[in-house]
Amino acid sequence: MAEEFSPKVLLISVAGPLHERRVLAEAERAQAALKLSKADVESRIFPRTNELSALKREFGRFDEVVVFAASGGTSRAVAELVAGERAWIWAYSRNNSLPSALSAIEKMRRRGVWRGYLVYGEPHQCPKKLVNRLVARAAAKRIRGLRALVVGDDGTWEKLREDARDVERLFGVAITFKSIEALQSRMSSIDLLDVEEFLRSRGNFVLGSLKPDWVRDATKMYLAVRSWLAEEGFDAFTIDCFPVIEKLGVAPCLTLALLCGEGVVAACEADLWALSAMAIGYALCGEVPWMANLAQIDADAGEVVLAHCTAPTSLAQKPIELTTHFESGKSVSLRVSLPKGDAVLLHTSPIKPVIRAHRVRVIDSPLGLESLCRTQARLEVDRSLLDKVELLGNHQVLVYGDFLDALRELRLCVEEDQ
Repeated sequence: MAEEFSPKVLLISVAGPLHERRVLAEAERAQAALKLSKADVESRIFPRTNELSALKREFGRFDEVVVFAASGGTSRAVAELVAGERAWIWAYSRNNSLPSALSAIEKMRRRGVWRGYLVYGEPHQCPKKLVNRLVARAAAKRIRGLRALVVGDDGTWEKLREDARDVERLFGVAITFKSIEALQSRMSSIDLLDVEEFLRSRGNFVLGSLKPDWVRDATKMYLAVRSWLAEEGFDAFTIDCFPVIEKLGVAPCLTLALLCGEGVVAACEADLWALSAMAIGYALCGEVPWMANLAQIDADAGEVVLAHCTAPTSLAQKPIELTTHFESGKSVSLRVSLPKGDAVLLHTSPIKPVIRAHRVRVIDSPLGLESLCRTQARLEVDRSLLDKVELLGNHQVLVYGDFLDALRELRLCVEEDQ
């Protein structure tokens, strides 16, 4: 997902006949501000250059339509343009722009055709809410068309059919299913001579007392999957971990950690919703986030513990300890020390809202709790979040940084586009 995408924006500047010459410079500033926000902008002036019906037919070519209320005396024209459309009205502090924008909205509300958004800010700087929508649109375009490989058994595909259909419909992620036997065949063709040397080339690992065969087989799985993704042009990966462990005796934790560390979205347990959430997080912040179980809550303290047996190697703050997989007690998993700081907890599901996101703060990692999966972190959360813990869902995705507003806009984009 390295390619960058710019949302296509149609900017329509509306100026009254008494003001047009004076306010054209304001419209030019607004266009420049949108371009600085990494939008691909086409501009029009209304009503001078286009008839209404012809102009509105163009709307479908664009991700967003922004009507810039350049002056007073424009409320009727603005209302004609925006009526019934998911369009933006941008007002500013001069030339009676805001009064005209509010008058236009009042006209549309009276007719029941107001479906748009009002933003207010000076033309030289794109309003924050609109910036967040553009960021969200760019992220959505990066995700759409993602090709994900899923490895599992026949039961995996049966349980995933509906999820595969829904994540493709909502996010544009295309799913291809392959068998565990296909993975096994690829692993058997890997010739690995020096495991320790290979791991040293991939990060700072502490091997501990793991059986050499476990480490070798886990490394072979990673090499097999990585070459598979490259050969067949997949952008993302998930695997039904427990059937794989039962059939091959190899936990996929190391594979997933290394792939994520290299910028490949890779999720545990064939969870297509978590995979989609990770892709969203990656598209927003440029780093593959951590997928984990919501393992413990402390409502009085306003804290939760997340835990999983893998994490992107790129997030490690200290040497990574390789240890056994928690549930099986064999093969290889990772104990990763995660960064402390502000983050967003993200969950996607087929139940509206399809994207749930909450600001959190990572306050401790690692925790050394023997009764949970190996990589662990303690988070501060809003106590009100824990009043409805049953709505959170199990698999959470931790995205470092503050992308909450952009995530909310992305949720609106997804839901509106259905």
